[in-house]
Amino acid sequence: MVDSDRRNFMGVATAAGLTAAAVSLAPGTAQAQKASAVQDPQKPAGLAPKGMLDSRFAMTFENSIPESMRVVSQYMAALSRRDLDGLSKVFQYPFVTYEGIDTVIINSPEELKSTLPPSLNTTGKGANKIRQRSYDILDKMEVLFYTPCGVGIALNYSRFRADGKKLLACYGLYGVTNNDGKWGIEYMSTIFRPAEQLHLDYDAREFADRGIHDSYRDHNLGRKYNGLNENYTERAIENPGKWGGVNIGAISYPPQQPDGWQMDFYKIKGVKSRLKVSSRPVSGAPARQDSSGDAQFRALSGAGVGTWFQSLEWADTRVLHADMEKAHAISGNQRFTEQGDLISQSQYMVVLLYRNGIWTASDGPSIFGRQMYQDRSNDVQPEGI
Repeated sequence: MVDSDRRNFMGVATAAGLTAAAVSLAPGTAQAQKASAVQDPQKPAGLAPKGMLDSRFAMTFENSIPESMRVVSQYMAALSRRDLDGLSKVFQYPFVTYEGIDTVIINSPEELKSTLPPSLNTTGKGANKIRQRSYDILDKMEVLFYTPCGVGIALNYSRFRADGKKLLACYGLYGVTNNDGKWGIEYMSTIFRPAEQLHLDYDAREFADRGIHDSYRDHNLGRKYNGLNENYTERAIENPGKWGGVNIGAISYPPQQPDGWQMDFYKIKGVKSRLKVSSRPVSGAPARQDSSGDAQFRALSGAGVGTWFQSLEWADTRVLHADMEKAHAISGNQRFTEQGDLISQSQYMVVLLYRNGIWTASDGPSIFGRQMYQDRSNDVQPEGI
């Protein structure tokens, strides 16, 4: 089964990443990396002309996972030391942090230090989550998914009062990217839960999970039936407010491009930012009436496997953490032909916010991703099977 294989791999990858992180922090390593020229990922042997770069190729994880684990380990170390200078060095700029249900964009180290978000405020002044003389203990780090230029990581830690009383637990999502040779955090979100509330979900996990299912159902049926039926709206995707999302490679469907076009989506050299900030008006967007995009989608999304028929929610979707106003999840989609053949499966992580009386869409403007886990355009396609 894909689910169990993937989880087994992630466990190994997490352990390997921590080991590699320790090695990469050895004296002289950073200087050697800095001295080397920045290079873009190169097309691997075996990538089909119409195939997307997927996770069968070792280049998708062999460097990105250890580098990202190193960055998040440095983040946790700086946070536990209450070292604001150290924290400022682990981010890309600009980066997005979801503070409660607020989308906060930080554009520079100076801005970070002058307008500290509560989750990063080590000064003890103003709005903050960090009590004076408290200390943190790392509980868990998990690799969620990966590409050559970015990795999604979950990090959990507990915070204690100076006398050892547990105050809260923090559940975090961290999106690490490689922009022009620098690995740094470009996307983050935290959910803080008081110690006395850690055993409760307020049914939020169930409702967030339901929100993911609903958005996938509506999105799939909208594609399948040209998006013209008013019952299949994009209301959750058009949820008003400010959003920040990051793309780390894989695209929704392959356009017609010359051989080698696939690697353009994983460029590193010269890339200054992968963050896309968007705002949705309170009135929302008008209903989509032009179905030409859906026709193009169906024509191209089957690639060498067959004609696209439907996109269904990824079978390993899971809500990682949840409270009344926010949830963290990993999700994705699987594409199928009408005969039931799998075309591809991709995944991403997402911050789901409960805004305006609804949960935001899982594939809306607040995602970090996506990874092409498997694209069967890269497989041998036997005829008549």
